[in-house]
This record gives sequence, structure tokens and C-alpha cells, in this order.
Amino acid sequence: MGVGNEFRDWLRRAGLPEKLSLHGLRKAAATRMAQAGCSVHEIKAVTGHKTLSEVERYTREAEKARLAVTGMGKVVEMFGRKTKET
Repeated sequence: MGVGNEFRDWLRRAGLPEKLSLHGLRKAAATRMAQAGCSVHEIKAVTGHKTLSEVERYTREAEKARLAVTGMGKVVEMFGRKTKET
């Protein structure tokens, strides 16, 4: 029995949806690691991807989200809402 079949058996025994997959678990791990600021090399070491370019798609999305947050933080800091003093 292959690992994929074993995984489906574990899902069934755990009462989890069988639509879940090892690939999805790997992708979720890579995404979470990228969001946590892990380097492509760290992610590659954990997920077993063969090339850095395969991992970079996860870090690109996480970096884009991080830059959006920090960029808007700078705008708010510079032009933040002024409250009316009463």
C-alpha cells in the first residue's frame, strides 16, 4: 500500500474528509512557513521540494501580504486619523 493510500485510510479512521491529501498538507505547511517568515531554504528542507523555484511561489504570496500590511501601516502612521477633541 502506498503512502497516499495509507493517508486516505488514516483520514477514514479519523473521521476526516477523504478529499484531503498529502499534497494539500504539504502546500499548507509551505504556506504557513512562508507566512511565518521562513526562508525558501527552510521551507524546502521541510517540504522536500526539489527546487527553490517550486517553493518561491509560497514565499512570493506571503511576502506580498506582509508588504501590504507594512505599507498600509506606514500610511496610517504618517496620515493617521485625527480625532476631534471635544
